[in-house]
Amino acid sequence: MRFVGVILRIVFNPIVLVPLIALGVWIYTSQPHEKILQPERSVVVPRRDVDITIQSNGDVRMNETWQVQFIGGPYTFAFRGIALERVEAIDQFQVSEGEVEYQQISPAGHNTISVYPDRGQQIVKWYFAPTRDTTRVFNVAYTLRGVLRIYDGGDQFWWKVIEKDRAYTIQATTITLHLPAFFEPHRLRAAITTGRGTTTIQDGQTLVFTSQDLKPGNELEVRAQFPHGVVPATPPAWQVRLEDELAARGRARATTDLVFLVVGFITIFAGPAALYLVWFIGGRDPRAIAIAQMSKPPSHLAPALVGTLVDEYADLKDIIATIVDLARRDVLQMSERTGVAGDYVFRRQDNRQTKLQQFESKLLRALFGRSNTRALSDVRENFDDEMLTVQDEMYRAAVEQGFFVGNPDETRRAYLRWGWYALGAAILIGLGSWLVFSDKTDFVLVPAIAFGLLALGLMLVSRWMPRRTPKGATEFAKWIAFKRHLASIEKFEQLDQARELFDQYLPYAIALGLGKTWTQKFVTIETPMPRWFEMEPRPTHRPRRDDDPSLFEGSARGESKSGGGVPSFDQIASLDSLAGDALKGLDAMSDRLFEMLDSTAESLESAAQSLGKSLTSSGSGSSSSDSSWHSSSSSSSSSSWSGGGSSGGGGGGGGSSGFG
Repeated sequence: MRFVGVILRIVFNPIVLVPLIALGVWIYTSQPHEKILQPERSVVVPRRDVDITIQSNGDVRMNETWQVQFIGGPYTFAFRGIALERVEAIDQFQVSEGEVEYQQISPAGHNTISVYPDRGQQIVKWYFAPTRDTTRVFNVAYTLRGVLRIYDGGDQFWWKVIEKDRAYTIQATTITLHLPAFFEPHRLRAAITTGRGTTTIQDGQTLVFTSQDLKPGNELEVRAQFPHGVVPATPPAWQVRLEDELAARGRARATTDLVFLVVGFITIFAGPAALYLVWFIGGRDPRAIAIAQMSKPPSHLAPALVGTLVDEYADLKDIIATIVDLARRDVLQMSERTGVAGDYVFRRQDNRQTKLQQFESKLLRALFGRSNTRALSDVRENFDDEMLTVQDEMYRAAVEQGFFVGNPDETRRAYLRWGWYALGAAILIGLGSWLVFSDKTDFVLVPAIAFGLLALGLMLVSRWMPRRTPKGATEFAKWIAFKRHLASIEKFEQLDQARELFDQYLPYAIALGLGKTWTQKFVTIETPMPRWFEMEPRPTHRPRRDDDPSLFEGSARGESKSGGGVPSFDQIASLDSLAGDALKGLDAMSDRLFEMLDSTAESLESAAQSLGKSLTSSGSGSSSSDSSWHSSSSSSSSSSWSGGGSSGGGGGGGGSSGFG
């Protein structure tokens, strides 16, 4: 603190402070603060027309007329550069403005031009008196030598008349091309091959190209073809070199095409064999002894695990089968909700003696939470995340039983993940191939597409990659035999003598995908209602009689409907005797029973999907104006060109231009 005080006393001492202030004022006032405002400068070219004449000796005379609007200034020169790539020479430059001819003298001054090569271009630069805020018209002329392409099928003039390397807009242009002789119009070909505009064959010797709104970066390339032999010229050296290069490129392209096609076809045709090999090694089940039929369940395996074993999925029907099985074991009761159509009530029974598996306990926890009664509508709205672990517990139980080599769901996910990796690799291969080989082959994406199809195939095959153990394969064969028995039980059993089998085997039928088929088999006989499902009384459709006690389902002899059915098959009357002429037995309740099961399934599935995980059954298997500058307007088909290819951008010319 003492040091800070000393510094402050020194700084604020008048002997020190006054000279410091004076020095600051002097520095400030000595700097030039008057801003020199540079006026904004820009150039617009309302028109830049070009008159082109193909002379009888094959030279081409170019005559460009520039109408230039200078905004701000001053401007003292302009320049035009023409690329030397596809022309033998450019000379005879002339620049004029009205009656004033610019002279090519040195040193440069007003109304003079200079011509020089620079970075592959022949530059003509003309100088004029400082000008601002005015419009001037310049005429720039020059001769192209050795620019025509000579082909037996027709000679061509192919030239980028308007260059893209410029910083100003050309609002309109008209390009008039005069041919060396008069020809029948149908023997002529003309097109704008880069840029947009219109092409007109005005007569047998004049072609006209027009375009508008050529912004900086927009190029205009024209192409014309006329019969060979009129111009006594031979192919220029650059054309010979170009044709040799094109031929070499064609041979290389053919080789590259072949390589890409071979790789693609090998991948496509060998892919299925590779996928089969992957399944054969990693997903094929061990062989088991085939069993024709089993009339009883092969074991006491839980219905949900039976379904998981058979189709390798712990899916929604396995959960519904578990709910029905728990109801049969007096763990829960189901009933229609009074006064609410389409809703149902689940009640948990006080049955602590029933031993539950882990997935069954978690299912009950998901359905009831801490309550003993739950409406199905509440399950829809308040579905617990724990429900999503029920499937995982089913898979884990199937593995613990020794039925699968690994968790079926994790196995599928692993192969599906590899499929996604392969698809990503295919996309990268495609992008890399496009960047490197897009100009070398038309089949650049074939290998990538083939590899992508192989990746999709791997993702599809992942469905069949879970592998059963020898024990699982044997158990699978037994349960398939039992499924066949259930599907055709009427051939082996007298159903009216085996009605008790309906309720007993219903959970297995649901897990094996036979739920409704199984129910329909018992509809036509006097089968008792499952005691674990209560139906809400509904009035019959016949006229009401005051002395008729059987007005509602489930009533008998004037007594009110009892709470959960009757204890045993031998002690109860059939639904037919209870309901009389009202709704009949299992036929009466089967639709409502499956309404309840379907509603439960829909609720559980929709709730699970809202949490991002599906319980689905395994049985279901703006552009700117610049964007159009690669199109062309042509008066002929590209197939009619005598040589040089058919794509745009192959002409000579172009270059640069500007003002300063």
